Amino acid sequence: MNCNCCNQKIKAFTNTYVLNEIYINHCCADCNQKWNDLLPSISVKIETSSIDDLINYIQQAGLPIHNANISLFYESLKIMQDNKKIELERERKKQEELDRENMLKQLLRPESYNNILLTTGFNFDGYKIVNYCGIYSGESVLGTGFISEFTASVSDITGTSSKNFSGKLYKAKEAAIKNLKTQCLINGANAIIGINFNYITFSSNMIGVIANGTAVQIEKI
Repeated sequence: MNCNCCNQKIKAFTNTYVLNEIYINHCCADCNQKWNDLLPSISVKIETSSIDDLINYIQQAGLPIHNANISLFYESLKIMQDNKKIELERERKKQEELDRENMLKQLLRPESYNNILLTTGFNFDGYKIVNYCGIYSGESVLGTGFISEFTASVSDITGTSSKNFSGKLYKAKEAAIKNLKTQCLINGANAIIGINFNYITFSSNMIGVIANGTAVQIEKI
């Protein structure tokens, strides 16, 4: 068997392949080494080179190659380059997602929630608004449960307040406020003005609370 590049007879146990299954042609050990040395620069040149340019470049490196075989090699390298781009893009998106998760972990620390100022009005004494970040809302839905329904019915008959229902509303309200704060932190705000609440009953035992407000950036005067 002769080497596909230099046409010299391949000695026993020295025949090999270039790019394994991609370029299926026998070559000798010397030509295989030349290929390995040349492949990094070919991978760069293939971005802007035509098949003829690539043939000339390979031949100048001392690797004569048949035109019939370079087409397969060229297309194979193109596929490799495309797959590499896809893989790099996948890695980039994965890294962006990790960076975002790390940023959110730093941003959404417990102390960050405590530092957000809230008001149903439209200003804070001793502060000035330097930027409006947008209108956001936080939602929360909780089930009241059978016990709450039963005690509420008893309270309705006796004319007293229902602590179970009050507790559920309080928890839903707190959860809605926390979700609203989360939206504001993500969007760079440190205060919320004009807060109001909407209460919705989805069914006989589901309560929804929506907290709305305008996220702002404030500074001490």
